[in-house]
Amino acid sequence: MRPFAIAVSLLFALLTFAPAGLAADLSIDAIYTVGNLDTLNSGAEGRLTLKESTLAFSDGKNVVFAPYSNITSAEMGAKVPPPAASGLRKIKLQKKLVRRLMVVEFADVEKKDEKGHGLARTMTFDVLETDGEDFVTTIEERAGRRKHASSADAWWGDSSWKTKTNGNTVRPDSLGKLDK
Repeated sequence: MRPFAIAVSLLFALLTFAPAGLAADLSIDAIYTVGNLDTLNSGAEGRLTLKESTLAFSDGKNVVFAPYSNITSAEMGAKVPPPAASGLRKIKLQKKLVRRLMVVEFADVEKKDEKGHGLARTMTFDVLETDGEDFVTTIEERAGRRKHASSADAWWGDSSWKTKTNGNTVRPDSLGKLDK
C-alpha cells in the first residue's frame, strides 16, 4: 500500500510543478454558427482551443488558426435560445446551461486583399456562457488588449479604506498589537 501512496504523491507533484510548456492547451466544445470562412460550414461542431500563440477551431475535417496578433476583436454576443425539448427534466437542465454566441474577428494574413492587407474574417461560435467569457478574457490578454489582473490593481473597495488621512496605506500598528 505504501508504494502506491508514494507513486500517487510523485505523480501529483509532477503535475503540480510541471513547466508551463508542458501544460495542456485550453479547449472547449463549440459550434461554428456563421462567418466568412471558406473551409467551415455553418453548424460544424468541434473544439475551440487556446494554444500558446493562436486560437484554433477544429471540426475533425478542417482546422482554422487565428494568431492572437491578428485578432482584432473578441466578444460575447446574444444568448442562444435552448432547443425544443421533450420533457420537464430536459428543460430544467437546459436552463442551467446558458449558451451564448462568441464572435471573433481577425485578419487572415494568408489571403490578402488588393492593398496587401490580410482579409477580414469573422467566426461566430455557439458556446457555454461561462466558457466563452473566460475564452474572451484570455484571448484579449494574449492579444495584448487587456492587462492580466493582479493584486496591485484597483479594487472597488479601495475608496472605502484609502483616504488622505491614512496615506492610502494601512500601517500595522493601526491594526492593534499582540500582547506577549
